[in-house]
Amino acid sequence: MSGISSGIGLISGIDTASLIDQLIAIERVPIDTLELRVELLDIQRAAFLQLSAQLLGMQNSALAFSKPSFFRQFSAVSTDESILTATAGATAVSGSITFRVRSLVSTHSVISRGFSDKDSTPIGTGTLTIEVGHGKVNASTELDALNGGGGIRRGTITITDRSGASADIDLRTAITIADVLDAINSDSTIKVHASVTSIEVNGATGDRLVIEDLSGGEGALTVADQDGGGTAADLGIAASVSADRIDGQDIIRLSTATSLALLNDGNGVGKLFSGTDLTFSTSEGDFDVSLSSLLVGREDTDLRVLNSGNGVRLGVMSITDRSGKSAEIDLTGATTVRDILDAINAADVSVTATVF
Repeated sequence: MSGISSGIGLISGIDTASLIDQLIAIERVPIDTLELRVELLDIQRAAFLQLSAQLLGMQNSALAFSKPSFFRQFSAVSTDESILTATAGATAVSGSITFRVRSLVSTHSVISRGFSDKDSTPIGTGTLTIEVGHGKVNASTELDALNGGGGIRRGTITITDRSGASADIDLRTAITIADVLDAINSDSTIKVHASVTSIEVNGATGDRLVIEDLSGGEGALTVADQDGGGTAADLGIAASVSADRIDGQDIIRLSTATSLALLNDGNGVGKLFSGTDLTFSTSEGDFDVSLSSLLVGREDTDLRVLNSGNGVRLGVMSITDRSGKSAEIDLTGATTVRDILDAINAADVSVTATVF
């Protein structure tokens, strides 16, 4: 079977195949236009999806601004992460903490003997002593409580007894007075004995360290710091005497930095649950002082004493009640808890502020 293979008309000589292709191409122009339009719309759709994802991420990040904890974020950094790591929560306060490692933790447990009942069977004979502390230096006194809460500089001291024998006493890891006494008294190179005592000077009694020479020599009894340190000086025993005893300086005293918890041999100061602990009478009148950190009944508490003495960052806050009504509370001029309560309760929202 034969067919026409030429695109040229047999009679007219017209290139019909080319004409047909051109007509088809003309008819396809709308289709090509639509396909191009679809491609452009796909590009725009992808761009809008990307923009939507970015806006959603921004929205999620902005939600953190509605939480008070977002504005109280702190970071904690350790000087040696291989020994100690630290994290800070929303209730953290700014500052620095120094740790001294005395010993590594080990498994330890203590179990007392049992009692058959709580109010009938006697617990046995013995002696119970109740003592009111008087701020004395004793073996359990922490070194950081000395010198008005300023503590001591840790280092190495050199003690020379009257026979001329010397020993270097390392007090870099000492925590308590007992550590100092043990370090000195356990050294067999020198013949001295360290203790604590109370000495009355000018009518006042102060507690201090005493270094006694037991060598029987006739030279100088010397206690000195090494390499420009200040440990012996801070302990009040840096001295050189031609006698058998060094009576140190008074190392227990009060200052504005002294914590109330350190008073009375670490028993602290009693506080009322609420109300007035102290009343001062002056020529201008009486005023009360509360040592409690509680706000119960203490609406006149100064805002500066809150948050462990760090106070409150004052500004404008917004309160929205459950009906959706909002009000902005300006606290920039507040000085007491009562000022905050009054400002909130005077706002045009259905809320009531109290302390409990």
